Amino acid sequence: IGSLAEANGSVCGAVSSNLNLVNNIAVNGTCFVLNASNIILDGNGFTISGNATGIGFNISKFANITVRNITFFNFSIGGFIAEGGNHTIFNITINTTASDGIQVRSGSHGINISHAKFTNISATDDAISFNTVHNNSIEWSVFRMTGSEAITLHTSPNINITANTFIQTGGDAIIDIPAGVS
Repeated sequence: IGSLAEANGSVCGAVSSNLNLVNNIAVNGTCFVLNASNIILDGNGFTISGNATGIGFNISKFANITVRNITFFNFSIGGFIAEGGNHTIFNITINTTASDGIQVRSGSHGINISHAKFTNISATDDAISFNTVHNNSIEWSVFRMTGSEAITLHTSPNINITANTFIQTGGDAIIDIPAGVS
């Protein structure tokens, strides 16, 4: 992703300490790259609007990060999490993506997604895609999907999926793809 300027309450960028948004933000490309452990990104109910490119929030190789109270609208991917753990994604909305709502990739564990809303996700992609991860949870979230899967588990055991609402037009609510099957 390259070198980013430090984000502040009204500008996207690198996040290395707690950050509270103070207004809506429009951005071309990726908005937040969370690059430190033990931090909170609090959207305070504001919306980050993209241009159908980039990632709303990116967490790679860090631990104990919270993203909460925020809407990500019109990104390629709403959120990306890889090689880290014990993250909390709480009270977020992912609306209109060109690909997956949230991708959770290899090496991630202890990811708790709760009270989230997913709408207008690409008709060929997933609201949440877990790929070779373990011990994660999705609770009290709403999935409004058209033509694609809400949750896809690719070789991802021990995923707790509890008390969610699925409103589907085509596609499956949950699909589990075991190791060795593509």
